[in-house]
Amino acid sequence: MIDLIAKNKIEKKILTTIEGSVKTMGFDIIKIRYVEDENSLLQIFIDNENSTVSIDDCGKVSKKVSLLLGIESPIETNYRLEISSPGIERPLTKLSHLEEFIGHKIYVKTQKKFHNRDKFKCKLLGFSESEIFIEEKNVQRNFSFGDIIDIELRPEI
Repeated sequence: MIDLIAKNKIEKKILTTIEGSVKTMGFDIIKIRYVEDENSLLQIFIDNENSTVSIDDCGKVSKKVSLLLGIESPIETNYRLEISSPGIERPLTKLSHLEEFIGHKIYVKTQKKFHNRDKFKCKLLGFSESEIFIEEKNVQRNFSFGDIIDIELRPEI
């Protein structure tokens, strides 16, 4: 089964902490990315079914998430919080996203190297419960969801 919304332990803890409140506000969490370094960054991509996500929406969600993470404290170091809409290069993290974008150009980043590479710019051919099927330069491949770090829509490829 696809599980790309939150990949590591900290991201999963953040998702558990904020998902209910963000859902109550009318938004779905599309992707959580936490990059820990000297300028740690927590990115949360949100979407809704009824309209586009506005800057005001991001501000409201940011305030709520800041409050919740201040109480729970799943991140022990200083970090910058960024709430945004998925945008044109949206993360594809659910089976419903994949269904919507079959035949479209995507970017896939894998945890390990396949054919000496871990980044693929390709076309999404389809998927099953456990893997995706892609085509790159007339070569068809498949990756299990467990091997994938990110899938993003890439209309410019």
